[in-house]
Amino acid sequence: MAGTFAMYAILPAIFIGAPLGLVAGLLMRPVRNQWWHVLALGAAGFVTGCLTMVLMGGDLGTGAWPYGLGTAAASALGRFAVWRRVTVHPDPQYPAASGTAEENHNDGGTGASGSGPSTPGQES
Repeated sequence: MAGTFAMYAILPAIFIGAPLGLVAGLLMRPVRNQWWHVLALGAAGFVTGCLTMVLMGGDLGTGAWPYGLGTAAASALGRFAVWRRVTVHPDPQYPAASGTAEENHNDGGTGASGSGPSTPGQES
């Protein structure tokens, strides 16, 4: 039982899901809208599920895409669950994502227009 769990859950999560999630997270750093982050992590979960099934002998038509939808839903839900903990900071490396200089000056350079976390889809 433990060997099956390791083969179908732990190993794909470590060797496929974690690297894809890391790449998706790094690529999404300049994007402030949290819904795009949820979508990107859901896509990474879908690819993880599909690759897992294909590498274990399945094909895309019968087993991979339903398994991919399950992992996509789980990863997107996980990313959605932490949106309140996200703090958006201005980054000089990404001027388009950090707002205008006037916005950053008016709020003390924090880049945040409100006092609390923003809701997904709301620019802050």
